Amino acid sequence: MSTTERFSFAVTFEPHGAITVLAIHGQIDPLAAAEFQKIVDAELTKGGQKYILDLTHLRYIGSIGLQVVIGLANTVRQEGGVYIANPNENVRSVLDLTKITQRIPVYPTREDALDAARSR
Repeated sequence: MSTTERFSFAVTFEPHGAITVLAIHGQIDPLAAAEFQKIVDAELTKGGQKYILDLTHLRYIGSIGLQVVIGLANTVRQEGGVYIANPNENVRSVLDLTKITQRIPVYPTREDALDAARSR
């Protein structure tokens, strides 16, 4: 497990076989979104195709952060997928309003998301 912490957020990486869990803490505001993009790009160079975004501790995500999430989903769509776990009510509201939940499945727990990713 490793952690990257900058700005007002931190990302913890946890490998689960062919699936990588990115536990995101804090908030992804415009300043943090560029760093979040770098983190996602670095993960993609490792060749992973399935990602769980555990949003249990994410307090806020702005439009640029949402673009990073959509970009990740688009990149791995053919061979893998992105799964969102446990967003709080505010973050879930943003995901619903932007219709991201129509493109990326959302699960109530990390374990539910891992089960879904393993079965696909």
